[in-house]
Amino acid sequence: MVEGGGDSAFFFFQIINILTTLKSAPIEIIQIEKEVFDTMLERMAYLHNMVHALYEKMRDKGNEDWLTLKEVCQILNLSERKVRTLQYGGRIGFVKHGKKSCYKAADVYAIAIGGGTDDE
Repeated sequence: MVEGGGDSAFFFFQIINILTTLKSAPIEIIQIEKEVFDTMLERMAYLHNMVHALYEKMRDKGNEDWLTLKEVCQILNLSERKVRTLQYGGRIGFVKHGKKSCYKAADVYAIAIGGGTDDE
């Protein structure tokens, strides 16, 4: 038996499953102008780069680490005022160092993943 054969068999069955699903699904053809399509691709590339940059920033931070206000604003794409509202509402753990606040990375990640910045 070839080493790693189980992985290729699993992959083969996934392809069969996808093809079976596609066979029964109706196909729609949509025409758009080339300029519109190119713009869509540029915007997707921009979004991909933004997500990748945020991932790289977050990857180096552990849950026990602390983030500055600017880092929190960049990660959550929020204004400083909205972050402070979350802070005073108890949604983000923080500590004060003089006039500066540092925020718990675990709380920021929970909001980033859950998307929950609405005041409840």
